[in-house]
Amino acid sequence: MREIIIPLIAFEDTSLEEAIDFLRLRSRELDPDQSMPGMGPMVIGKSSESENPRGRQIKELRMKDVSLWDALQRVARETGMRVVITDRAIELQPK
Repeated sequence: MREIIIPLIAFEDTSLEEAIDFLRLRSRELDPDQSMPGMGPMVIGKSSESENPRGRQIKELRMKDVSLWDALQRVARETGMRVVITDRAIELQPK
């Protein structure tokens, strides 16, 4: 994920789910290793039954020439989540 460089990210009033969809799409387009393109499976976890973190908002986030890994970390931080790598998926979990 560090080899995939996204030229421009400009989120404004963007939900966590929309941001992840954008990163997933761009990672597939920009991955130099097209044998297994993209960032792989992504899971957004819940902290409780009443809260769905997919709707958490990013008020404004702009980045240029950023690695997919750094972008994912920043999106997680902006939405109060943390990135956890498991053997099956990349998980975003509430802090």
